[in-house]
Amino acid sequence: MLRALPFLLLLGAVIAAGFWVARRAPIRRSLPMAPSAVAVLAYGPDAGSGRLSVTPTQLVFTADSGRVLVVERLDITGATVARDLPDRTTSAPVLVVSTEREAHYFVVDQPEFWVRRLT
Repeated sequence: MLRALPFLLLLGAVIAAGFWVARRAPIRRSLPMAPSAVAVLAYGPDAGSGRLSVTPTQLVFTADSGRVLVVERLDITGATVARDLPDRTTSAPVLVVSTEREAHYFVVDQPEFWVRRLT
């Protein structure tokens, strides 16, 4: 009986490691890369260039300066395309993402595509 104890402990460790790997492996494979694009935050104190990406739960703007703006998708009340910003009118249409408290203006290629992605 005493000689079987190390074998049982080793068997238990192998089974536990197998469950741990099986549980983590599908999660890593099922998380796709977040689609992203070069963008410019066109209005506000953090205005500037960066990358805009969308995940199943968030819209994320990562500025070239290193600052990150995260908008939870549950908080988004509207997404539209417009040319009017609070301080000026643009020549190209911009993506406008609204929440209850604020609106974010992004210059992106194909803003209509982003509207469909967010709504």
